[in-house]
Amino acid sequence: MGEKQEKVLLHTAFWWECPGCGTQNFDHGSPMELSDDERKELHRMHGVPEDDEGEWMGAPEKVTCSGCRRTFDAQHDSDLLQPDPAGDDDSD
Repeated sequence: MGEKQEKVLLHTAFWWECPGCGTQNFDHGSPMELSDDERKELHRMHGVPEDDEGEWMGAPEKVTCSGCRRTFDAQHDSDLLQPDPAGDDDSD
């Protein structure tokens, strides 16, 4: 019989690839500050029981590449499904 394997705790993180140098980067999520109504709405939208006391994690707004040290505005992949209210289009 083998030894009992030690466990590690996984944390929410976001990965992205630098468009300048190609380095794969990882950034931590940060706890979202939500009103009670906002929390209830997120629970309802995602099918989470209302008595669940876990934290909702948000993506960073800006990220810095660990390779070339360039800083970028962050865009979450779910943002790609929504039209940009500012009308900005990066597809040029």
